[in-house]
Amino acid sequence: MYEEQNRSTQQTVLKMFMTTQISKGHKVHDHCLRMMGYINELEALGSGLDHGTQVDAILNSMPSSFNGFILKYNINKLNVSVQELSNMLPRAKDLLKKDEPVVMLVETNKTGKKKRKAKKPQKKTTKPKK
Repeated sequence: MYEEQNRSTQQTVLKMFMTTQISKGHKVHDHCLRMMGYINELEALGSGLDHGTQVDAILNSMPSSFNGFILKYNINKLNVSVQELSNMLPRAKDLLKKDEPVVMLVETNKTGKKKRKAKKPQKKTTKPKK
C-alpha cells in the first residue's frame, strides 16, 4: 500500500515538474526554485531524473521570449548544473528586457518632399497723394 502511494506521488510530482510553465508576472528566480523543489522531491521519492531531462524541463517551462537564450544554450552545447542554470535565467531575462525593440512613429509626406508653407500675399500699401 505504501509503495502504491509512493508511485502515485511520484507521478503527480513528475507531471507537475514536466508541465509547469512560468506564470506571467512571476520572477524567474522563484520559478527556478520551484522547479528545483520538484527535482529534489522526485529524488527523495526515489525517482531521480537524469541531468539532461532536468535542464530540458526547466528550459521548456520558460516563455517564448527565452527562445533566443535556449537557442544559444543549445548551439554552444552548454552543460551547466541546474543551480547554475537557475542563476543564468534571471540574468538572461534582464538582457532580454534591454533588447526589446523601441517603436518610433514618424510621419512623412507621400512624395518625400518637404512641405513649404505658402507665403501670404503682402498687401500693397499705397500712400495717399498730396
